[in-house]
Amino acid sequence: MFRDINTLKIDPFMPYHDPRRPYVKYWFSASHGAVGSSFCDTLHEANQDRLVAEGGACIMYAHLACGFHDGTRLLPRFRQLMQRLAGLPGWFVPASTLLDFLRQRPSWRPEPEPHYLQRLQWNWLFSRMVSSTTRLARQVGNGGGGNGTAPSETRVEDEAATSNSRA
Repeated sequence: MFRDINTLKIDPFMPYHDPRRPYVKYWFSASHGAVGSSFCDTLHEANQDRLVAEGGACIMYAHLACGFHDGTRLLPRFRQLMQRLAGLPGWFVPASTLLDFLRQRPSWRPEPEPHYLQRLQWNWLFSRMVSSTTRLARQVGNGGGGNGTAPSETRVEDEAATSNSRA
């Protein structure tokens, strides 16, 4: 998972096959939104506008049972961001539809160069370190009480994709 809303900018060769892992047909990247607060951070208005301006695509990792509702209702900030996003020009489809579309590009190759995968892994590690540092800083700023977010190492329960590319 990456902190950038434009997943396609971070991983322009997705989906890809890693020959070192033959039992997985394709791998792809996702933008960080595991819990409500990280989802809203990634999808805030300025990032939405940048995604549209870049003509990018976003596959958002989300665990909708963690911090997206108060027990009875969706959180107002989450609802506000989703309604705003729905009003923007874009192609809103499941991740599998977007990934199938990306595989149809003339420049797509099923197996990227090994150096590409290494660079992607280093970028992921850097993103995780920044995320952990930011989370720690928030906890310290809140008197050690945290910000109410759960660990991001949860199973993907829902995947949604948006793209500003037209099929």
